Amino acid sequence: MVRFIAGIVLLCLGTIFLLILLAARSPAGEIMVPIAMFGLPGGLLLYFGRRYLTRRKAIINTAFLMLRESRSINVAELAARVGLSEDSVAEILAEARHKGLIPESNHGRLRD
Repeated sequence: MVRFIAGIVLLCLGTIFLLILLAARSPAGEIMVPIAMFGLPGGLLLYFGRRYLTRRKAIINTAFLMLRESRSINVAELAARVGLSEDSVAEILAEARHKGLIPESNHGRLRD
């Protein structure tokens, strides 16, 4: 989420500087500076932040489906379903459990 917000902020700053330079009728070389400083990094942060949030949402939704089907979450199977490594999936699941989005488990089984 931080990457996503930072990307939006950098893109906005780049746009503001670009508009200021265009209003001052600056040469083309000066116009490229805010694009290089703010636009490109902002766009990259926005892209990767959105990609992370999309993957996170897919993992959590798939984990809920697994809980409904078998009352357990198998990290290896979940990683295969979403196409990520087991470490990445386990990290995102731990974060979701810490935030209370997914119930705590005991050895892969949902606590009763």
